[in-house]
Amino acid sequence: MHAYPVAATTLLSRRSAVREYLHGAYWVLPTLGIVIGLGAGALLSIIPVEPGSLIDKVMFQGTAGDARGVLIVVSATMITTTGIVFSLTVLSLQIASSQFSVRLLRSRSVFLPPAK
Repeated sequence: MHAYPVAATTLLSRRSAVREYLHGAYWVLPTLGIVIGLGAGALLSIIPVEPGSLIDKVMFQGTAGDARGVLIVVSATMITTTGIVFSLTVLSLQIASSQFSVRLLRSRSVFLPPAK
């Protein structure tokens, strides 16, 4: 006899497989950030703001053109930062590949197939 019924065991193994997949997937955290940002924007847009209140003082007071300018600056900064991080990653991989043998790199890398 099993400690758990067969249906419960398959449910636990499925749940474990999904958790393992989500733990290693690169799209989960950005998607979660987008969903949280959209939800926060929707909730914050329905809050009534009284003139002269603390919220009114810290809110963005610009026009649509000003908001577009802010978004352009923020997105350009994010793209620049991503490019720098990518370049530094490639540089560190090049330095590491010059110090280690091909066999060692293949056994430790997720990008290269294992040595035979």
